[in-house]
Amino acid sequence: MSMVAPPRPAPRTRPDREPRARRTEQPDRHLRVVAPPRRRGHRRLLSFFVLVGFFVILLGTATFHVRLVTGQQRIDRLDRRAAAAQAEYDRLRLDVDRLSAPDRIVARARALGMVDAQDPTWLAPGSPAITAGGGHGGAGLQDYLDVKPYLKDGQ
Repeated sequence: MSMVAPPRPAPRTRPDREPRARRTEQPDRHLRVVAPPRRRGHRRLLSFFVLVGFFVILLGTATFHVRLVTGQQRIDRLDRRAAAAQAEYDRLRLDVDRLSAPDRIVARARALGMVDAQDPTWLAPGSPAITAGGGHGGAGLQDYLDVKPYLKDGQ
């Protein structure tokens, strides 16, 4: 008995692809296979710039903190000077209050040989003697009212 072999399918070829042998034979082709780009050098360069940028940021941060600390020291020094000046002002104001106490003035006047007035004239803000200025070139009521807002009482 003779055996009949089954029919073989025809080889499949894509019309848009040419066999390898034919591709190399055509010298007019302008395309060629190139190696993939090497990224290793770019990564090193990028890493270098990132590292330099990081250190520049650290240096800037350190500089900012130095300026911040220096400014805070200056503020602290000014606060200490202001506190010392306020203490000196309070001490001097207390001295003025002690020296201008009416009892001390009367005692000092008597020690200097002065005597009490027979008929004392008491002055109050708004009295005619102050308003007229007393004819002595002294400050009048308006001068007192102009200056009064700037006087600190009892601080």
